[in-house]
Amino acid sequence: MREDSIETIKEKAYNLIIFDCDGTLVDSEFLSNSVVAEMIREQGIDLSDTLAYKTFSGTSMDFIIDFIEEQLGRPLDFDFEAAFRPRVQKVFEHKLQPMADVIPFLNQMSIDKCVASNGPRIKMETTLSVTGLHRYFTPNDIFSAYDIQKWKPAPDLFLHASKSKGYKPSECLVIEDSLSGVEAAKNAGIDVIAIQDAIDPESTSSLGVPVFENFKTLYNTFF
Repeated sequence: MREDSIETIKEKAYNLIIFDCDGTLVDSEFLSNSVVAEMIREQGIDLSDTLAYKTFSGTSMDFIIDFIEEQLGRPLDFDFEAAFRPRVQKVFEHKLQPMADVIPFLNQMSIDKCVASNGPRIKMETTLSVTGLHRYFTPNDIFSAYDIQKWKPAPDLFLHASKSKGYKPSECLVIEDSLSGVEAAKNAGIDVIAIQDAIDPESTSSLGVPVFENFKTLYNTFF
């Protein structure tokens, strides 16, 4: 698949937009990875919130656990994910916000849409509900890598979402914020653009796809 460009993407009429969730629809990545960093420091590993964010954004829980166990030189003696989920949910309930300008963007959308995330379904349902974005997506619009046991950058999640919604990959556009998500879309043969990472903008500028500062600039460009 050729490298995406604004010009080639603008020429196409899409029938489905597939949104990533964390860092794309909801501003959860730094909050989530701050909890990860806190739990890692509890294991005696010195890791800042910012470095955790840069290391783990867009990855899977298996990647995080492998990182910790490599640093420790031994397997963890507790279920890290089971301990992590209630801790991060409490943080989300008090601090989570939608991404800048995403609500006006969704209000103006006239084509089909869905969410496809590496996170578990219950996490997406929580974050979408806390931020008020749940009203834009039905339960049939939410797709989790946990449901098919395939995580980005593998293409399976986006292919599963597009097929379930009744569209060919060529009819879809993915909106992402992470390298693994962009690679997953490209591996699936689906056009992809990115929302700029405010904390680590260089990480999005090097993705090789069109990058937009926020949903306002995206809307003004495409719609």
